[in-house]
Amino acid sequence: MKILEAYCIVKDGILRDLATEENWKHEDYEFLRTQPLNKVVYKLNESLHSILQGRNEGLHLCSMLVCCLSQSPQRFVPTMEDMHRTVIKKNHDYGDSFYKLHKLMPFAYKVRVFDKVVRLQTLTEKKTASVEDESIIDTMLDLANYCMLELAARIMDRKEK
Repeated sequence: MKILEAYCIVKDGILRDLATEENWKHEDYEFLRTQPLNKVVYKLNESLHSILQGRNEGLHLCSMLVCCLSQSPQRFVPTMEDMHRTVIKKNHDYGDSFYKLHKLMPFAYKVRVFDKVVRLQTLTEKKTASVEDESIIDTMLDLANYCMLELAARIMDRKEK
């Protein structure tokens, strides 16, 4: 199994999780869609801490991030498709580096995710970025994709055993 195949399994799980309007009424998703960005970042940071402490809540964090990016159930699938296209392109350019690093250092994803959360906090506090082509949305997409890639790597590890 390749990382992109496992990524699709994660993507399908998120699509199922938020496939109905009812799930969008869950308190976390409602909070994310209605609150200012600084409060959203705080909520995402709480979820990140649970992941960093070893709890496996990555799928929920991914769903929350995609919910933030999508803003409505109608926009959800196009957002996921945009994310998938980005992962395919980057996986090609980076030569499957995420999974290779995962095999060498299983917790390396925590550094990548932490960096993105800190960047997100900085961007929301300062309102401007020195690197112009990395917006808040780009950072959130990267963060969601890192979480999804980590979940995909864990799926691959289970299949290989």
